[in-house]
Amino acid sequence: MDLSVLKTGYRAGTGRRRNCIIAMLGNEFDEHGLITRLRLLGHLTKCFTDSQALEGAIEDGARFDLLLLSPRSLSWLSSVFGKCQQNGLPVVLMTHEVENAYLAECHNFAHEAFPGCVIDRATLPITDTELAWRIGLAARTFQFDGAFHPAADRTFGHYRFVVSRQRVFLRDLELQLMPREFDVALLLFENANRLLERETVLSLIWGKASDKGRSRVLDVCASKIRKKLELCEANGYELVPIYRRGYELRRVSSRSDRLKDAWHANGARAA
Repeated sequence: MDLSVLKTGYRAGTGRRRNCIIAMLGNEFDEHGLITRLRLLGHLTKCFTDSQALEGAIEDGARFDLLLLSPRSLSWLSSVFGKCQQNGLPVVLMTHEVENAYLAECHNFAHEAFPGCVIDRATLPITDTELAWRIGLAARTFQFDGAFHPAADRTFGHYRFVVSRQRVFLRDLELQLMPREFDVALLLFENANRLLERETVLSLIWGKASDKGRSRVLDVCASKIRKKLELCEANGYELVPIYRRGYELRRVSSRSDRLKDAWHANGARAA
């Protein structure tokens, strides 16, 4: 790999930026063909066999947009996460579905010990659709132009999403969501007033095709989001299930807003 790409984000002599420069640390990725799949999606990849090699590359000036990490031991995670937090490098933790409990432990450890580090998680195997979406989410969180900058919070009416820390606020009151609930909620808000097909959400968030069990998981998740985010007319959004198809987050006006609009309209006509 041309090191000028790693250090500047541009291929020497072209002046053009490739999609993402992705560092990969772990032994799981070859098994699932992720390196080839990422390159077919237009990304550059650099694989590391151990954490010392990755940290050494970063210290030598290599720059990455994202780290895909298959955690094997909590003993070296502190060093890796510390380096990522210091350099504004977002991380996606990846491991097999049977190791979800361990993945959750690593995820929680990182969030508590390194609150400034942007961390997502996904299970293997992963579809190309979900893989592209996870990378896109990291790209929205951090924008790269030779240095890393936290992206602006996403605001939808009374709701504010802090993507870098997976937190949601309603009128400055923090609402507690689990990571996957956050992902689904953000997807719904970004596509407000648009039907999201059940298969699309399952593929993007869970990386699985629709089946009875997965479909039930989505319904439970949607129910929790509706309750935790207090989605109702008073807060400007309602989550509507569309029978046999999916969900639609609809913007709605509260009664007080409608009265206020009517009052302004009457005042304008009177003038």
